[in-house]
Amino acid sequence: MSFLKSILGLLAVLFILVVLLIVVVLIKYWWLLLLLVLLFVLLRKHPRTQTAPAPMTADRMIACLNCGRVNPANGRFCSECGSQLGAPP
Repeated sequence: MSFLKSILGLLAVLFILVVLLIVVVLIKYWWLLLLLVLLFVLLRKHPRTQTAPAPMTADRMIACLNCGRVNPANGRFCSECGSQLGAPP
């Protein structure tokens, strides 16, 4: 689904660029329009980007005492056997 959204976003950007190119060619004062577009691009807010979750490091992991599976330290139960983490088997 995100791939489709990125393709649609790219097509929308290309459509806008084509329309702007046509407008620039047709307008006598193309340099003014170009200046306005550049100002818009420079002054607009950066779009939100999705950041990848922080990688799990050894200090944020805990091993299950029942099966030995390594789980995130903030988990309450083992993702392999379902035992409560930190409790003896």
